[in-house]
Order: sequence, then structure tokens, then C-alpha cells
Amino acid sequence: MIVATLWTLGGLLLAMLSPRILTTMICRFVNPTVILATWAAIVVGTFVNLTVPAVVLLLPNHGGVSAVFHLAQQCWLALHDGASNGVETLVGAVAAIAITALTAGILISWLRMARERRHTHDKHLGIVHILEGTLQVHDHTLWVPLEQPLAYSIAGRPSLIVASTGLRSHLRSESVAAVLAHERAHLRGRHHLFVRLAESVALVLPWLAIMRASPVLVRTLVELAADASAARTHGRSAVHDALRTLRPHAVPSPALAMATDTDCTAVRLHALATDRNYQPGIRRSFAAYVTAMALPVLPGVLFLCVMALTSCLAVA
Repeated sequence: MIVATLWTLGGLLLAMLSPRILTTMICRFVNPTVILATWAAIVVGTFVNLTVPAVVLLLPNHGGVSAVFHLAQQCWLALHDGASNGVETLVGAVAAIAITALTAGILISWLRMARERRHTHDKHLGIVHILEGTLQVHDHTLWVPLEQPLAYSIAGRPSLIVASTGLRSHLRSESVAAVLAHERAHLRGRHHLFVRLAESVALVLPWLAIMRASPVLVRTLVELAADASAARTHGRSAVHDALRTLRPHAVPSPALAMATDTDCTAVRLHALATDRNYQPGIRRSFAAYVTAMALPVLPGVLFLCVMALTSCLAVA
């Protein structure tokens, strides 16, 4: 039970510190794709760190934990009386019930958002079919006759980009192409799924700092990633000009628009103004992704190592 408790504490520590870690990475202009992978690893790792200990408590002989865990447990119990099997089973059962409820909540939230996305997607396709021949549709892009410059993307089959004709009158052709490339990057990178997952975990687990901060963090990251993709094709200047010209506008909730809130736009403009290469070498990329995957397990391992070391030294 001691090992399970420390494992859980490691997960809670990770959840508490992660928003600051990710924000620091954004401010240092780390590749947004790497940060997004780090966020996904932390979210999954936090869930694992909170669920696996409860499952281990319910397994016979705790599922045969590794030698390191067994050593830590034995050294600790040499100094303290261990909890009875009944207490461990009770704690594990309560935790398992709570985990099941939280998992169901995340699944329900995800399905609700998926249904909303399908409804929005079908509505836009319906408009295309009804007004076929009146509206311009080219390369999965629906051009609507509006003077206000706007653009947003909707995931689905087929995916769809909605853009106003006002883009062409307010932006030069390079910037218009950059806006469309930005929206295609959202669809190609499946950014809508990341945003949906972030909103689902924030709705069900708002008491965890990383989950509560996920919607804002992920929306910022997917915009930075799409900006970087568009800049590689059309240049930073074209993306920068488009971002300065476009203003936040109302879009369907499942959609992603290039023009976002003021704070996010300021970060994106700053990133575009810096001469930062978002395409590091293979070795650096591999090292970054391995670090991202390893980060979720570090707090729990640290807790266990400290407990094993201090307990065994005391026994010796």
C-alpha cells in the first residue's frame, strides 16, 4: 500500500507542476508539436499514475510488483507496521469505483462533443448541397460571400474549410494562401481531436491543474503548430500579416479558426517574429520525444527511490 500511495502522489505532483512546465516550454519557443506530445504523455501518464496503483491493490499479491517495488515495500515495513489486507482492498475498491466513474465521464463528454462535431459538419455539407452552384467550393474549401475576413476548419469526412471572400479583399494572395495552409495543417494534424480531448478531461477532472489548464494550453499549441506549418510553406511574413489583419470571430464550437483570443494571438505573433527553426535534426527530435514520454513516470520513480534509500539506510 505504501508503494501505491507514493505512486499516486507522484502522479498528483506531476499534474500540479505540468502547466508551469508546458507554459515555460511555450515561452522558450520549443517545437509546438513536441510540446503537444509532452502534454498528451502527461495526461495519459497522470491517468495511469492514478489508476494503476488502485488496480495493483486489488490484485492477488499486488500483481507481483517488481523487485525494486518489493525492496522499497520491505524496507519501509521494517520500520512501520503495514496496513492490513482488508484496508488495502477497501482503498483499492473505492479508488476503482472513482476511476470507473471518471472514465465514464470522460467517455460521455467525448461522445457528446463528437456528436456536436458531426452535427456541425453535416449542417455545413447541407448548405453546400443546397446552394451548389451559388457558392464557390474548391479543394474542400467553401467560399462564402462575406466582407469580414474569416476562415475556420471543420474535421470530418470529407473535411471542410470555410473561408470568406473578404480574405481576398483584405489580404494579399500570399497571406490568403497562408491562411488556407494554416487550416489544412489543423486538419492534417488532427488538431480537433486534441482540443476535444483537452476539453473532455477539463470537464471531468477540473480539480487537477493539468486537466483544468488543458483547453487553453492545447488551443495555443495547435495554433502555434499550424502557424509553423504555414510559415514553412508560405513564409513567416505572410502568416504574420494574416494574423495581424484577422480579428476573432464567432465559429461553431467544434471548429478551429485562425483568429483566436488576444492573449493567444500575442504569443503567436511573438513566435513568428523570432527566427526559430521548428524542424530540428532527427537526433534532437528523437531525444525530445523520448523525454516527453519519460516525464510522466519520473515523479513516482523519484518518490520510490527516495523511500527505498532512506528506509534501507535506516534499517542498516
